[in-house]
Amino acid sequence: QMSKVKEEIDRETIRYQNLVATVGAFFNASDSVNKDEFDQFIQGMGIKNSFPGVKGIAYAQRMDGSEKDLAITKANSAGINFDIEPNGESGEHATLLYVSPANSGAPIGMDTYVGPGANDGLASASLNGTIVASEPMQFLIDGKKTDGFVLAYPVVGGSPISGLSSNANQTYSGWVFAFVDPSSTSGYLLPMKTL
Repeated sequence: QMSKVKEEIDRETIRYQNLVATVGAFFNASDSVNKDEFDQFIQGMGIKNSFPGVKGIAYAQRMDGSEKDLAITKANSAGINFDIEPNGESGEHATLLYVSPANSGAPIGMDTYVGPGANDGLASASLNGTIVASEPMQFLIDGKKTDGFVLAYPVVGGSPISGLSSNANQTYSGWVFAFVDPSSTSGYLLPMKTL
């Protein structure tokens, strides 16, 4: 009986990892992904029915605080309106640019490095080129607190804000995320620190 449960956990974990890797491949296959393309791709995957635990898919772009004004100007011209939060000029940021499905509370412009353990987790994902999972955490979905975890995967392409010199010497230009509520899954998906 225990081996069957372990098999189900492994199968569900791999399915959710493959989902994040598929979204990552979409970015890696493109020089630039705009918001409409991102939304259409996510909608076309039928995530709501196939992955009931996924409450949102997101993309954050790596950028340096010294290029904040340039990044915001370029983003605004591409139809992405944001400001980097928390507000700061120095250091590297992993700025959230896209969230799908649309979420009224989505913090577009949030520096995803500020989450507990996020900097180390994204650094680990980038160092190894692999998917990582956050510790259990709470996030907001349409104003409701949700207990879950986040899967993150580094991407090399698809940056909607091009021409940032801070990305020139980086292997990965950003990350895709899946916000997962394990209580909405088949019951076999558990948060893990590193997958």
